[in-house]
Amino acid sequence: MRSLSSLTYYQRLGLSPGASPEAIRRAYRQLSKRYHPDTSPLAPEVALRCFQELQEAYLVLSNPAKRAIYDASLQAMRAKAGSPEQRGSREAEALELPMETRPLSAGELCALLLMAATFVLCLVLAGVLAWLREGRVG
Repeated sequence: MRSLSSLTYYQRLGLSPGASPEAIRRAYRQLSKRYHPDTSPLAPEVALRCFQELQEAYLVLSNPAKRAIYDASLQAMRAKAGSPEQRGSREAEALELPMETRPLSAGELCALLLMAATFVLCLVLAGVLAWLREGRVG
Protein backbone atom coordinates (compact mmCIF):
# COMPACT_ATOMS: atom_id res chain seq x y z
CA MET A 1 0.00 0.00 0.00
CA ARG A 2 1.25 3.46 -0.84
CA SER A 3 2.08 5.65 2.13
CA LEU A 4 -0.40 8.40 2.85
CA SER A 5 2.40 10.78 3.83
CA SER A 6 3.10 11.68 0.19
CA LEU A 7 -0.50 12.87 -0.24
CA THR A 8 -2.07 16.18 0.71
CA TYR A 9 -4.35 16.18 3.72
CA TYR A 10 -7.37 16.41 1.42
CA GLN A 11 -6.15 13.44 -0.61
CA ARG A 12 -5.55 11.41 2.56
CA LEU A 13 -9.23 11.86 3.41
CA GLY A 14 -10.39 11.42 -0.20
CA LEU A 15 -11.82 14.95 -0.37
CA SER A 16 -11.59 18.02 -2.54
CA PRO A 17 -10.18 21.27 -1.09
CA GLY A 18 -13.68 22.79 -0.93
CA ALA A 19 -15.03 20.05 1.35
CA SER A 20 -17.39 21.09 4.14
CA PRO A 21 -16.52 20.50 7.81
CA GLU A 22 -19.22 17.80 7.91
CA ALA A 23 -17.70 16.00 4.90
CA ILE A 24 -14.27 16.16 6.54
CA ARG A 25 -15.62 14.67 9.76
CA ARG A 26 -17.54 11.95 7.88
CA ALA A 27 -14.52 10.97 5.76
CA TYR A 28 -12.24 10.87 8.80
CA ARG A 29 -14.62 8.67 10.77
CA GLN A 30 -15.01 6.23 7.88
CA LEU A 31 -11.28 6.00 7.18
CA SER A 32 -10.28 5.86 10.85
CA LYS A 33 -12.48 2.80 11.27
CA ARG A 34 -10.77 1.20 8.28
CA TYR A 35 -7.22 1.98 9.44
CA HIS A 36 -7.53 1.79 13.23
CA PRO A 37 -4.83 -0.59 14.48
CA ASP A 38 -7.35 -2.58 16.57
CA THR A 39 -9.75 -3.28 13.70
CA SER A 40 -7.67 -3.11 10.51
CA PRO A 41 -6.68 -6.24 8.62
CA LEU A 42 -3.37 -4.52 7.79
CA ALA A 43 -0.17 -5.23 9.66
CA PRO A 44 -0.24 -3.37 13.00
CA GLU A 45 2.71 -1.11 12.08
CA VAL A 46 1.15 -0.15 8.74
CA ALA A 47 -2.29 0.41 10.25
CA LEU A 48 -0.82 2.56 13.03
CA ARG A 49 1.15 4.71 10.56
CA CYS A 50 -1.90 5.18 8.29
CA PHE A 51 -4.12 5.95 11.27
CA GLN A 52 -1.68 8.56 12.59
CA GLU A 53 -1.43 10.18 9.16
CA LEU A 54 -5.24 10.36 8.95
CA GLN A 55 -5.36 11.92 12.42
CA GLU A 56 -2.79 14.52 11.40
CA ALA A 57 -4.84 15.46 8.34
CA TYR A 58 -8.05 15.66 10.34
CA LEU A 59 -6.54 17.80 13.09
CA VAL A 60 -5.45 20.41 10.55
CA LEU A 61 -8.54 20.35 8.31
CA SER A 62 -11.06 20.37 11.18
CA ASN A 63 -9.55 23.56 12.66
CA PRO A 64 -10.58 26.59 10.53
CA ALA A 65 -7.44 28.62 11.35
CA LYS A 66 -5.03 25.75 10.68
CA ARG A 67 -6.96 24.85 7.52
CA ALA A 68 -6.66 28.40 6.16
CA ILE A 69 -2.90 28.35 6.69
CA TYR A 70 -2.64 24.90 5.11
CA ASP A 71 -4.74 25.95 2.09
CA ALA A 72 -2.53 28.99 1.57
CA SER A 73 0.59 26.81 1.65
CA LEU A 74 -0.99 24.39 -0.84
CA GLN A 75 -1.79 27.24 -3.22
CA ALA A 76 1.78 28.50 -2.98
CA MET A 77 3.15 25.02 -3.71
CA ARG A 78 0.79 24.57 -6.68
CA ALA A 79 1.73 27.94 -8.10
CA LYS A 80 5.39 26.98 -7.82
CA ALA A 81 5.08 23.45 -9.29
CA GLY A 82 2.12 23.76 -11.68
CA SER A 83 -1.37 22.34 -11.32
CA PRO A 84 -2.05 18.60 -10.83
CA GLU A 85 -3.84 18.47 -14.20
CA GLN A 86 -0.55 19.25 -15.93
CA ARG A 87 1.18 16.30 -14.26
CA GLY A 88 -1.22 13.76 -15.77
CA SER A 89 -3.91 11.41 -14.61
CA ARG A 90 -1.45 8.73 -13.43
CA GLU A 91 -0.95 10.60 -10.16
CA ALA A 92 -4.71 10.93 -9.65
CA GLU A 93 -5.12 7.16 -10.05
CA ALA A 94 -2.49 6.56 -7.39
CA LEU A 95 -4.52 8.61 -4.91
CA GLU A 96 -7.34 6.07 -4.76
CA LEU A 97 -7.44 4.23 -1.46
CA PRO A 98 -8.41 0.57 -1.79
CA MET A 99 -11.77 -0.32 -0.25
CA GLU A 100 -11.38 -3.27 2.05
CA THR A 101 -14.02 -5.29 3.80
CA ARG A 102 -13.39 -6.61 7.25
CA PRO A 103 -15.41 -8.53 9.81
CA LEU A 104 -17.09 -6.59 12.59
CA SER A 105 -15.12 -6.31 15.80
CA ALA A 106 -16.45 -7.66 19.09
CA GLY A 107 -17.34 -4.13 20.23
CA GLU A 108 -19.27 -3.43 17.04
CA LEU A 109 -21.17 -6.73 17.35
CA CYS A 110 -22.01 -5.95 20.97
CA ALA A 111 -23.29 -2.49 20.01
CA LEU A 112 -25.49 -3.99 17.28
CA LEU A 113 -26.87 -6.58 19.70
CA LEU A 114 -27.68 -3.89 22.28
CA MET A 115 -29.41 -1.75 19.66
CA ALA A 116 -31.49 -4.71 18.44
CA ALA A 117 -32.45 -5.67 22.01
CA THR A 118 -33.43 -2.06 22.76
CA PHE A 119 -35.57 -1.92 19.64
CA VAL A 120 -37.38 -5.18 20.51
CA LEU A 121 -37.91 -4.03 24.10
CA CYS A 122 -39.40 -0.73 22.87
CA LEU A 123 -41.80 -2.59 20.58
CA VAL A 124 -42.90 -4.86 23.43
CA LEU A 125 -43.35 -1.89 25.76
CA ALA A 126 -45.39 0.00 23.16
CA GLY A 127 -47.60 -3.07 22.67
CA VAL A 128 -48.15 -3.50 26.42
CA LEU A 129 -48.99 0.18 26.86
CA ALA A 130 -51.42 0.08 23.94
CA TRP A 131 -53.06 -3.03 25.36
CA LEU A 132 -53.39 -1.47 28.85
CA ARG A 133 -54.78 1.76 27.42
CA GLU A 134 -57.30 -0.15 25.32
CA GLY A 135 -58.45 -2.03 28.43
CA ARG A 136 -59.08 1.25 30.27
CA VAL A 137 -61.00 2.93 27.45
CA GLY A 138 -63.23 -0.02 26.54
